[in-house]
Amino acid sequence: MSDKVPAELKVLADDLMVEAADRKLYLKFESLEYGFRFFLPGEGGKGQFSVYFSPKKNRYTVVAPAGLDPDLVPLVQLAQIRTGGRLPGESTRDREYGSWEEVISDKPELSRHIVARLGELQAAGYFVEDFAKLPGGVQLVFGEGPTALRVNLYCGKDGRIKDVPAGKKSHELSLVSEMLKPEGGLSAALPEAERGLDAWLGTDEAGKGDYFGPLVVAGFTADWAVVTELEGMGLAESKVLQKGRVMSLARLLWGRFKDRCTVVEIGPARYNQLYTEFRGTGGRLNLLLGWAHARTIQEARQRSTVRSVVVDQFAASWNITRYLADARDLNLMFRPRAESNPAVAAASVLAKARFLERLEKLSDEAGISLPAGAGANVVSAARAAVERHGPGILERIAKVHFKTTERVLGIEGDEARRGPSAEHEHAGAERNPDEPGADAPVGKGQ
Repeated sequence: MSDKVPAELKVLADDLMVEAADRKLYLKFESLEYGFRFFLPGEGGKGQFSVYFSPKKNRYTVVAPAGLDPDLVPLVQLAQIRTGGRLPGESTRDREYGSWEEVISDKPELSRHIVARLGELQAAGYFVEDFAKLPGGVQLVFGEGPTALRVNLYCGKDGRIKDVPAGKKSHELSLVSEMLKPEGGLSAALPEAERGLDAWLGTDEAGKGDYFGPLVVAGFTADWAVVTELEGMGLAESKVLQKGRVMSLARLLWGRFKDRCTVVEIGPARYNQLYTEFRGTGGRLNLLLGWAHARTIQEARQRSTVRSVVVDQFAASWNITRYLADARDLNLMFRPRAESNPAVAAASVLAKARFLERLEKLSDEAGISLPAGAGANVVSAARAAVERHGPGILERIAKVHFKTTERVLGIEGDEARRGPSAEHEHAGAERNPDEPGADAPVGKGQ
């Protein structure tokens, strides 16, 4: 895609492709100078739509033909909601938005919830004519003029969505509000195969995109009785929770369900050693991640006979199964957005909490506040650490294969990925030479 297109538009393009795949649509993508076009092969003009960005006006436009293929309508609606763009000739807004983040802020789950309800609303004759940003949510407007119906949707810090009818009460407004109401509880959005499980293990990781700190993979074993308790705790996937909420939920999980919790932690020094070993055999980060997930599954199954495992997809499933001796006996369910599964959501909280704890401890050891992520503030902190302790400190606090190391030390390519010092901190016992790091102890659950 052209460099003239904002980064959030590129993210939207990726999300639309994922949404299309979830709806089993074979959608093709074409990059344009100032946007992109999606189309259904062989469907002609009514099977396509485009999203453009105008640098001069700093706004988006969504272009779709009259009589658009019904299968594409939810995707166009998602594009409208995410960008604030409008279809030419449709309702005019009092204000134009510069990016979708200005419309729904950091609440993409709210967008997904709205789009999931559009089909039912449209079938009943209700179309979104306009919307407006609200603190922590969005107002949807159905119809125009004095008879327009308005419903406010909010997404709380725990990830729960709430709908509130706005304006004078009426039968129609109640009907629209009911259609927008979140269904059921934590199990409502699960695929049918997962709803049919009696008990299962969910796994997720934290720290893989963070320069500082460990890689943590956690597991949580659940059944439907436990899910009811998780629902009462206000559980949500850790990415939508504030730090304080993540820590308090993790304490609750360990307190109530200690035997169901498993955490595998790979500190930076050990991580750098393993990454070098995996890379030396042609492997990359996905193999290291797969190995860590496999270790988590093995440890959890030492305390449980559970056979089904739900994993938040990060690559092909063989990255995990190659390290599981009993893989054929497992029902491994590997899918995108698996954090909607209660067990995976719990694992996400456990992993994030452990990551944050260790990041704070590493900050104390380095005498410098080490931020999460891999942005400019991370580079500044890393340079300060190097200035205080020398380049060898990065081996002990950071994942040195990140390009961030090149920026910090001013070195390039393989030299940076080999690390800032010739010596690595080796941890653990001997390993199987046929499996990089396969027998190394990487930490156990609390």
